[in-house]
Amino acid sequence: MSLGGEKKNVVVIGGGVAGSLIAKTLQNEANVSLIDKKEYFEITWAGLRSMVEPEFAKRSVITHSEYLPHAKIISLAAVDITDTDILTKQGSRIWYDYLVVATGHTQNTASTKTEKITWLKETILKDSLDSRGRIMVDSNLRIKGHSNIFAIGDITDVPELKQGYLAQEHTKVAAKNITSLIKGVEDHHKLAVYKPATKALALVSLGRKGVAQFPCLSIVGCVPGMIKSGDLFVGKTRKGLGLQPDV
Repeated sequence: MSLGGEKKNVVVIGGGVAGSLIAKTLQNEANVSLIDKKEYFEITWAGLRSMVEPEFAKRSVITHSEYLPHAKIISLAAVDITDTDILTKQGSRIWYDYLVVATGHTQNTASTKTEKITWLKETILKDSLDSRGRIMVDSNLRIKGHSNIFAIGDITDVPELKQGYLAQEHTKVAAKNITSLIKGVEDHHKLAVYKPATKALALVSLGRKGVAQFPCLSIVGCVPGMIKSGDLFVGKTRKGLGLQPDV
């Protein structure tokens, strides 16, 4: 809540790993609006298993309303960003004090997903995009040239691998900084700083076995298989959103 007692408006564009978590984190600190064409958050890395295990699919697809009881959910596409508001495809305007862009990036995915980023080239953020279409951010994860607009997740130009757990780390820093700004912190030196991951952390499931790559070593065998193959971190992700991990 702001110093004056009136809650600020925080708008989050994108309901993936990063967007869903930051909306959940800030929903009690501000008037949060989540703009996402989908009405749900899908744990994408669990997709293949969900195709063959219907019960598992129920856990890996989470409607936004389940974890955002105090936020406004807008199931529309964003088509423009101005200094004060977001324009949706149906023509409605959503006003913001702070904005978080968490739309993800196309990378090597199908070309049909380019809409995730091409629309940004027609907004006030057009000069904040690098040659690959990623958003340039500073060490506080604020978009360069915009003191009240943040970007998190794969859409950023942070020099590191684009992985889900790192998007969650972005969320922690951005949420902390937005909360500080809402509370009146003006000295940017007091804001949290994000340090890019210099080494990869990865787990690959190979049935009952797996491969784990940590900063200092790699492991092959049953142990990484047990870690990853159990529930593909679906329970951990659900718990992070304040939900029962096994429901």
